[in-house]
Amino acid sequence: MAEEGGRWEVFVADYGTWLVMGLLVLAIVLVVYFSVMQVV
Repeated sequence: MAEEGGRWEVFVADYGTWLVMGLLVLAIVLVVYFSVMQVV
């Protein structure tokens, strides 16, 4: 059980990191998109 718990913690940590990175990329893309739309 301890090993499985450790794996889940690592999996959740990795998933959380990817999720945060994905949100940051999405936010940057939206900012750039709206900036371009305002210029045009």
